[in-house]
Amino acid sequence: MRGLDPFTTDLVVSDKSRGLGSVVLAVTPHLKSFGVKSRCRVYELPQDRDIIYAKPRMKKYIEYSCKIYEIYLRYVDRQDIHIYSIDEAFLDITHYLNYYQLTAKELAMKILADIYQETKITATCGIGENMFLAKVALDCLAKHHENNIAYLSQELFYKYIWDIQPLTEIWGIGDKIAKRLSKMNIHTLRELAQTPLEKLEKEFGVIGHELHQHAHGIDDSVVSEVRNYKPQDKSFGYGQVFYSDYNYHDLYTILMENIDEIATELILKKLTCQLISLGIGYSREIGGGFSRQMTLPIKTNSREKLREAFHKLYFDNIKDLPIRRLSIRVGKLEHEDFVQTDLFTDNQKKEHDLIKAIGEIKNKFGKSSINMAISYTEKATKIKRNLLIGGHNAE
Repeated sequence: MRGLDPFTTDLVVSDKSRGLGSVVLAVTPHLKSFGVKSRCRVYELPQDRDIIYAKPRMKKYIEYSCKIYEIYLRYVDRQDIHIYSIDEAFLDITHYLNYYQLTAKELAMKILADIYQETKITATCGIGENMFLAKVALDCLAKHHENNIAYLSQELFYKYIWDIQPLTEIWGIGDKIAKRLSKMNIHTLRELAQTPLEKLEKEFGVIGHELHQHAHGIDDSVVSEVRNYKPQDKSFGYGQVFYSDYNYHDLYTILMENIDEIATELILKKLTCQLISLGIGYSREIGGGFSRQMTLPIKTNSREKLREAFHKLYFDNIKDLPIRRLSIRVGKLEHEDFVQTDLFTDNQKKEHDLIKAIGEIKNKFGKSSINMAISYTEKATKIKRNLLIGGHNAE
């Protein structure tokens, strides 16, 4: 949109006005070639380069994502598309190649060409015999191949992927799993594949079986089934990373705002919870933090009971240190209909109906149509956050 070439321009997507701790959401390939990584902080960027700061524009980002999805729909049915994230999708082209009389690579080239022609976005593509191989081809190889397209068969997987390090480069292996594998002296997919399945299942449970399968390039997932899969919510919550330090008195305001949101969501979904958890991260200079949880004596969606419980969890554990991160969750969810009939006292019933009415008004007229009084105090963040999309500038 600026007429700049991302392969020759030093540009990052980040709102510098929110402070040096602001997250860098994206980095141009040119800047990445100097070792700069996405998801770093502004203060971690090199100071000796003339970097352009582009403010996030989430509405525009979603608009372009929709344009690209419309391009996919020209080639395959929506049942054969799984939107993995706002900028990634799986397309099952198995039954379309005969129709188009094209190879998988030729069809991919046509789709990527349309994307570039209509959006000026350079896309990449991984092709594989299953979803896992396609994703690994995309993540590990595509950007280094001609036409930004890479293909992986099981044989090529053994040749090019088996010895890649670190293991976190591989889809489905995050930092925590990689550390546990490292303690087992497993540092590559080759070593993972040669580890007895029984040993992996003992360490990881059902995930151990999936890790063993993936280590051999095996994946039985089908796009149409994955896109229609609806996981059962076992917990949900909210989290925030702050751009300046908060003391524990000021943070309590934001805690109350988040509890209000959780109580509203529980009631609108006709759910109760019996488990709460609280996470606090102190500033980088201090380091550390804590994560605590509490089982409630009864299942509830009462805002007042949740406030009482989180209040205790908060003041039993908080320290008078600068705070940069807050997260709260509720778990052990159950439908209201299955809870004992004496769940509500008269006061709780009035509160329940009030919160339900407020939630319905917010759904109809917008999140900021009704706010608690504390949301208008200096340290509150809810009203500002309601203007964002995914925590970022909505423009």
